[in-house]
Amino acid sequence: MSRKRAGSSRDQPSGPGAEKTDFVITPGGPVRRENVHQVEPGGAVVRRDDGSLDIVPAPPAGPAVRSKPGGG
Repeated sequence: MSRKRAGSSRDQPSGPGAEKTDFVITPGGPVRRENVHQVEPGGAVVRRDDGSLDIVPAPPAGPAVRSKPGGG
């Protein structure tokens, strides 16, 4: 079994109708290639009021907050 590397020429659809069934594996599961966009390190995805998605600079990370065992 060979693995494909994201962005390689082997990942490009080929043949009639290939673009309709071309999926990539994402952390959320398989998604059609045309619905996937790369977010560079330091970037974040936000949902706008109109429902659209946008890539923006990520907000600065704050200190990690840990809850105590038992929710207290």
